[in-house]
Amino acid sequence: MSLPETLENGGFDAVTLQQGSILSGKADTYYPYIENLFHYVRAMSPGAEILVHQTWAYEDGYERLSEYSNSSETMFVRLEAAYALAAERLGALNGAPVRVIPCGAAMRAARRNPVFTSVCGDGNPYSLYRDGFHAGLVYGRYLLGAVWYETLTGKSILPNGFAPAGAEADKIALLKECAHKAARG
Repeated sequence: MSLPETLENGGFDAVTLQQGSILSGKADTYYPYIENLFHYVRAMSPGAEILVHQTWAYEDGYERLSEYSNSSETMFVRLEAAYALAAERLGALNGAPVRVIPCGAAMRAARRNPVFTSVCGDGNPYSLYRDGFHAGLVYGRYLLGAVWYETLTGKSILPNGFAPAGAEADKIALLKECAHKAARG
């Protein structure tokens, strides 16, 4: 289904915009495209809140990280700045702030915990990644979903009892904290 077909069906409370992950830390690649998309979404879905989805840095050791000096931290710092600028510019067009869904910040915080620290291909069963850049099926996706949950609902993930099948409770508790702190700024 195309973007026009999707938006024509209407009824959206929120629509998110993001840059492709490899370009996410290169702010100049966002323009004028994200602004054009913003205007298009606003015209097609005038009642929807438009948010910016902050993607995450690649896993250390992933081959495409060479675009960012082979450093997850460098990629994160650059993408964080680029998404903040995009939200600021879209907010000016909107006449009101545009919120950021801080998935990149949550992934960064979780990666700093030794449990979730990994290098691409190292076999860490708690890796947040499945292939160096996509979120891992259990812990990575859970973390990202928790950030979306807090950002979109305004409710804390901390008391939420959901956990994906196969997840360890202590690991989920750590990820909840990372998601909560990222979403609360």
